[in-house]
Amino acid sequence: MKHQPKDKVQSFVDSIDTSLYSGVRNGIFHLYTQDTEPLDGRSIRVTGHDVINLGSCSYMGLETDDRLKQGVIDALNQYGTQMTSSRSYLSSGNYLELEDLMCQIFEANVQISATTTLGHMSAMPLFISSVDAVIIDQRAHASMYVSTQILKENGVHVEILPHENMNLLEERIKDLRSRCNKVYYMIDGIYSMFGNLSSLDILEGFQKKYPQFHLYVDDAHGMSCYGKHGRGYVLSKMELNEQTIFLTGCAKGFGVSGAVLAFKDKEMSRKLRTCGNSLVFSGPINPPMVGALIESAKNHLTDEIYTMQDELHGLVQFANNYAKKIGLPLVKESVSPILYFALGKTKTGYAMVKRMIKDGYYLDLGIFPGVPLKKTGMRVTITRYHSEDDIMNMMDCVKKNYPLAFHEIGETLEDAFTSFEADMIPEELRKPFYKPVKKADSNYEIEVKRTIHDIPEDLWNKYLGDRGTIDWSYLEFLEKAFSNNPNKENNWKFTYIIIKDRNDGRIVAMTYLTNLICKDDMLSVADVSAKIEERRENNKYYLSSETLMMGSLLSEGLHLFFDRKHEDWKGILKTLLNKLDSLQKETKADVIQLRDFDAEDLEVRDFLTDEGYLMVTMIDTHLYDDFTWNGFEEYFKTLSKNSQCHFNRHIIPEMEKFDVEFAQSVSEDQLKKLYQMYKNVKGNSLALNTSDNREVILLRVKKEFLHADATEDLGAAVFCYKSDTGNYCPEVIGINYDLNNKFNCYRHALYSMVMRAKELECNKLFIGMTASHEKQRVGAKPLGRLAFVQANSNLNYQIIDNLT
Repeated sequence: MKHQPKDKVQSFVDSIDTSLYSGVRNGIFHLYTQDTEPLDGRSIRVTGHDVINLGSCSYMGLETDDRLKQGVIDALNQYGTQMTSSRSYLSSGNYLELEDLMCQIFEANVQISATTTLGHMSAMPLFISSVDAVIIDQRAHASMYVSTQILKENGVHVEILPHENMNLLEERIKDLRSRCNKVYYMIDGIYSMFGNLSSLDILEGFQKKYPQFHLYVDDAHGMSCYGKHGRGYVLSKMELNEQTIFLTGCAKGFGVSGAVLAFKDKEMSRKLRTCGNSLVFSGPINPPMVGALIESAKNHLTDEIYTMQDELHGLVQFANNYAKKIGLPLVKESVSPILYFALGKTKTGYAMVKRMIKDGYYLDLGIFPGVPLKKTGMRVTITRYHSEDDIMNMMDCVKKNYPLAFHEIGETLEDAFTSFEADMIPEELRKPFYKPVKKADSNYEIEVKRTIHDIPEDLWNKYLGDRGTIDWSYLEFLEKAFSNNPNKENNWKFTYIIIKDRNDGRIVAMTYLTNLICKDDMLSVADVSAKIEERRENNKYYLSSETLMMGSLLSEGLHLFFDRKHEDWKGILKTLLNKLDSLQKETKADVIQLRDFDAEDLEVRDFLTDEGYLMVTMIDTHLYDDFTWNGFEEYFKTLSKNSQCHFNRHIIPEMEKFDVEFAQSVSEDQLKKLYQMYKNVKGNSLALNTSDNREVILLRVKKEFLHADATEDLGAAVFCYKSDTGNYCPEVIGINYDLNNKFNCYRHALYSMVMRAKELECNKLFIGMTASHEKQRVGAKPLGRLAFVQANSNLNYQIIDNLT
């Protein structure tokens, strides 16, 4: 398959797709009910198993209510299946009755939207302008994140806040209120994955303290379960005020699709009805569903809703008590009908859900991007369809399958707890309720070294020396250069791993890793990184993480050797991943980053994704390895027609204008000048010196071609490394952009690298990332590479995505 480069946005989509499609391949997502009889709300048939459904969010169990069904039939008979008109022109008559009932339930001015997402897309751009600011909670529902993209296009400042960090929120309110008209904080009333509740008492206090502070609330998971007339969790704890925009979905509580937006201010409600995008241009709720909503709303206005609430709350309390009684790892005890059992890794989740389905229980799996990568868990949603026996038997089944699922994938129960923050799981539940399953003895022996000097040079080079700039001598240089430096980002800790087959002692895997501070936007688009660099002027380590990285920031090539043809290659990689887990805990790294995997190796990609790593498409790297030619004319013939035209137009006419020097060493003053040129290209600090394997390519413009008063003739400088195994690689490059614009210095530097690699009789020229078009013009091939990332928190990546 021919490699096709992708833009960064598409690469991010592919990363999410790979993560979620892993669940599809494992038979967890994209399932369908297989029932032949009408659904009763409690049980379904799925993947050939009859199961109790604990994955439904219909908490009040109204979608099977006969009154709602009759409402559908009556409306269907009167209005037909669809009202095909914009509501700006015409609505089915039963909308009037529904709106009146909703006004009674919420005791507010309301508008009805077809879905919560469409409601957000109408309200946000209408009421939040470029003079306002938005802070969105890290775990707010995805429908709100989608709609904030519209706000950003309108010039609204949007930022993400760590989940429920009230101290930081107040700091941001104080900062933004002086610059903005209003500061909106977007939250869920009840968060959909972990089931935890918003700190509404604190937020209401902020509203009183700061008049500019406004709440934008989505209470879809609290609807019907709480409050007067079932108006939701949020409005059961606080009064609707003029500093709050309230939206809730109907599907989870009312048992029917639709959404309600409620306002204290009558004028805001009127304006939304007139100008709200989705109310003007998108289709209305189908008349039969409006009929069902009417019947559900009538029910909410009777005392029956309180009986239903009591039934649900009793089941939720029973579930919390029973989980505590038998010691299940419930992430957080809550009054919400959402329970979340900690599992840790995605693959553990797959194993657990499959076991539960086989034993007769269907539960949802929470995985990335819904939750952080290492916080996979089972989400249980309690509804009025369930009985205490259902809940008790389900939890007994969870307890039985817990150790079996961990044993199946070779993990321990401790992994379920260490993946979550300590304060997320109560102390008594962090202690395993039975002896942890010990990992089976590995078929492989692991050797860990802390310096390249502890590994024989010929042994290292045999397996990794020819795979890029990662031979023994280069790593010796890196160890020396990145130690005892004043700035912590320039001090790296090195770890070398050798894995041997216990049966015959042969080496089956070898790699090295660095512990370092890494910028989280390293693979982001340039304009995003530019915005982040502005923030780093005041906070040097903004959006930077302690990272355990395969390879290093300066090495290039395939950093991992493993016996891909070994019949147990997955076992080899699993052994490596287990070791990385322990190294991450030992070094307290926030992120594990595995670099430079072949983009075409789909089996390895799927394996690492199933192990809970997020795939990231790296910037193409480039390799030149056709050195069969002799002399410029033969080299020229190896180029494509387009590249030959490029040479004739941009490079050949300029050749006579340069003197090219290959310096084995440079003076201290020269090094300072070259370093400043390097900073023109990339603003990182770097400790560099020359050695026997290292040289500097200096491109100087001949004086006769310079302006008479020119003070500088150096157009480009490239620090290059020649490995003992015949690889040549530019490490860093510096450009004088004043000369580059006139003399094409960068292009001549690329050409000079090819010529120099040939002169030194090298086999391969690793020519680096970026500037793909220019590098292909000198004959380099783009190579698709993947990285795989596992982070303790999604927050930094969400912030970067928000900026993209």
